[in-house]
Amino acid sequence: MTTSKWVPPKIATIAPSWGGPSVFPHIYRLGVEFLSEFFETTVVELESTRKDARFLREHPEYRAKELEEALTAEEFDYIISAIGGEESIRILKYLNKEKLRQVKHKPIFMGFSDVTSIHIFLNQLGYLTYYGPSVMAGFAQAKQLGKEFLEHLTKVFKEKLDTISYSPYPFYVEGYPDWADVSKAGQINPRIKNTAKWVFLTQSNNTKTKVEGVIFGGSWEIFDQFRGTKHIEYSYLKDKILLLEPSEEVSKTWLRVSLIALGEIGIYNNIKALIIGRARGGEETLHFLEDAVKQIVYSDYKADIPIVLNFDSGHTDPQLIVPLGGDKVVIDFDKKSIVWQREIIR
Repeated sequence: MTTSKWVPPKIATIAPSWGGPSVFPHIYRLGVEFLSEFFETTVVELESTRKDARFLREHPEYRAKELEEALTAEEFDYIISAIGGEESIRILKYLNKEKLRQVKHKPIFMGFSDVTSIHIFLNQLGYLTYYGPSVMAGFAQAKQLGKEFLEHLTKVFKEKLDTISYSPYPFYVEGYPDWADVSKAGQINPRIKNTAKWVFLTQSNNTKTKVEGVIFGGSWEIFDQFRGTKHIEYSYLKDKILLLEPSEEVSKTWLRVSLIALGEIGIYNNIKALIIGRARGGEETLHFLEDAVKQIVYSDYKADIPIVLNFDSGHTDPQLIVPLGGDKVVIDFDKKSIVWQREIIR
């Protein structure tokens, strides 16, 4: 553990994807209020968080300009996405790679779901990013998500720990009550006991049971969206740990098809390990995924990689914050442990 005193960080919120703050301002406001209280600071709300959702959809170049300015200002420690969406990949062609690469004080971008596009883009430029809650989905509901979640946030952001040992949360929730109902703002759907925990799989006795590496990835669908584009160099995945988490809308057929596609483009031959985040649908979906992985990854593609299923990341809450593109993580399949080794501590 480091001994430096915690200083409130400089935080900005941004809407690089869907303009959710303009549609559900009461949800967005709750998230900002939590961030201000937790970090003991005034949150800088960038202009996009006040823009109409239609305007943002029609102007990807505007979103890109604002993001680039925030990243290169060397003013912020964290830039937190308001919410996800479906097409933040459209802003990438407007970003100046070389300008972003040369930034000395690289802020940590944070969010999940559609902004996986931004994680993928920045990781390849040398940025450490955090895959975790967004302002409206996760932070707005933080006070309802249990003491374990608040303790995890404290470890990540306030305690200056050199290592963080992950643990499964005792429960999870699948979404929130209708955001259009202002009276239910900040509430969560019923808690589901986390009986399955994490599932650790290995192919054979020759499979490495302890791996160390940098995590890359995020939303499964958005990672898949990058296939055939110029925005990803698959060689970057060499010796990485790939994180994929399915959204609330993905079908079982799509999951199998995507696992096959990943095999066809050679992903399993390059990565050290695969982490699959918890899918909605409970243990039925988990068992489906376990069977699909064993058949497709292990049997069909003969991939000798260790795999973790049901990790607390993505489209269920509470989420574990995952470092992408920078700090290393150690997964011990014998001890069934996952430890974040931190190099960059803000």
